[in-house]
Amino acid sequence: MATMRVVGICAVFAAATWASAQCARIDVVYELADLAFTRLVAHNCYEAYDPEKCNELSDTSAKDVRLYFGGLLANNDTVVAVLPDNDALMVGKPHDAFLVLDPFPWYKFGHPTFMFYVDVGVPVWKCEDTEGIYSALSDNSTVCMQMVRSRWCNERPMTSSWDCQVKFLPLVVPNRSNRGQADNVLTCMDTKDAFLKTCPRLRDDGTELSDECNHLKTNNRGCDSGNYRCSEQKPVNQAVMLFGGWSRNMADFVTTYDLVSLRDRLVSWGFAENNIRTFFANGIRMNVDDDGTEYSTSTIDNVEPADKLNIRRYIKGICGASKCADTFFLYLSSPARRDGSALLWDANGNGIVESDEIYSSKEFLSDISHCAAHRVVVFVDQSYSGVLAQHAQFARRRVENVMIVPTTRMDDWTPRHSFNAYMRESSRTACLSEYIKVSDGAAPLGVLCP
Repeated sequence: MATMRVVGICAVFAAATWASAQCARIDVVYELADLAFTRLVAHNCYEAYDPEKCNELSDTSAKDVRLYFGGLLANNDTVVAVLPDNDALMVGKPHDAFLVLDPFPWYKFGHPTFMFYVDVGVPVWKCEDTEGIYSALSDNSTVCMQMVRSRWCNERPMTSSWDCQVKFLPLVVPNRSNRGQADNVLTCMDTKDAFLKTCPRLRDDGTELSDECNHLKTNNRGCDSGNYRCSEQKPVNQAVMLFGGWSRNMADFVTTYDLVSLRDRLVSWGFAENNIRTFFANGIRMNVDDDGTEYSTSTIDNVEPADKLNIRRYIKGICGASKCADTFFLYLSSPARRDGSALLWDANGNGIVESDEIYSSKEFLSDISHCAAHRVVVFVDQSYSGVLAQHAQFARRRVENVMIVPTTRMDDWTPRHSFNAYMRESSRTACLSEYIKVSDGAAPLGVLCP
């Protein structure tokens, strides 16, 4: 590896005496991004399952593409990238930098992104042998960029070109660091307007719940996590909202606002706040002040980290208790894999999905099977949401009182925040059934107003 390094985010190093020199070389990062974008627009995806998205990709402008960059560190350290499902070739090996272009930033994660690794000072013949992009930069250094491809491309020769792209943002950490403890150096770049000039507003560090009742960090049996409440007098409306998030880069601040917005709408539908349980990322303890609205932490009740054990225990508890739920409403919004599985939270911080950090469609259907609630309504507001509806067709006898409302077809991605935006713009007096009618493929259901 050569010794040329560029600091990823200048502001981080603004106090250093050499900061201005390093920031002046931020142009190198954008030169790399231009090379990657040229490769992106040349990408042939017309063998993919959605030609409409291919047209969208071929017509896209760099100003519509979100840029992420991590690496070229000032201390000459290389970086490694880890993807949630370890689903890429050459990931895990050290490189000088990783760059990600997201041409579909308005969709929820699970959509294709274009990821490249960057090596400095690689001989031109070696770069060409690997079909890399070789270039001399303005600072007279030379680089080789290589697109990261899914391992499925080799294992399944007939795989579509969409499936050759990685679907989630990687964890990028210094090679000499403790990967489970190091901060992710992959950062959204908005220094110049050559690419999308807006980056997601991230939740601040420390906004998660305290360790006292955070089951992702402790095993405190005195907490109320996963416990459900049922009325002794008559069935009541119950609700679960699940926002998995996976990482800070993918569970941004606006997602927090979606949580509050949906909870308020459920209350307007007649759900008591005590009967609305939210499982959100690694928990939340913060004020929400987006769109001019402020919420104190005391008004965001019944929020737990997205811990799989507690999620399943709560859902099965509601469904298993007789005369507990009249309408049981479940809202699912997490980064999703092609098979419909939802990514929860990377609890151990190693960047790799483990069995207790992913909630599969089959597990979810098992949890709501033969549910004792009068009716179960599931809004699946995540990519590939149609997969869950399809799986339910094969388990029809076990979910006879369940209506699943997907926001997309089984092979499509879901626009970010579209469902909550629709609710905010519509009448607050609209019944739940009104929203079901606007969803493609939803079966008729009786009026669900209180």
